[in-house]
Amino acid sequence: MARHSKPQGSINIGRTSPFGNPVQIGKQCPVCSKLHNDAGSTGPCYERYLEARLSGDETKEKWAIKIAQTIPKLPIAADFQESVRSLYGKVLYCPGCGVDSPTCHGRILERFVQKIQN
Repeated sequence: MARHSKPQGSINIGRTSPFGNPVQIGKQCPVCSKLHNDAGSTGPCYERYLEARLSGDETKEKWAIKIAQTIPKLPIAADFQESVRSLYGKVLYCPGCGVDSPTCHGRILERFVQKIQN
């Protein structure tokens, strides 16, 4: 996996951040139970995970937290919605993808940040 320099002032959204993608390439997906073999294939499952985390539905949120707990060192933010809201206007940085990768989970996260602001 490529490593990229973190731009000054950017927010790390990598796997070891509260915004990390719990879906890993080449491993059984904790969301759909399938194997994702390329970066673009994890997006729909990450989106489903985010929707559950941000749903306001306790059952869905518990399911998503259980998913997040499958990844060692993935911190669980106490107020995930507020944490996502705090990303508004920030440059999101993923150590595995960089800043501008079109298949990075950060593009999905950016859409959710915008949705929360509106």
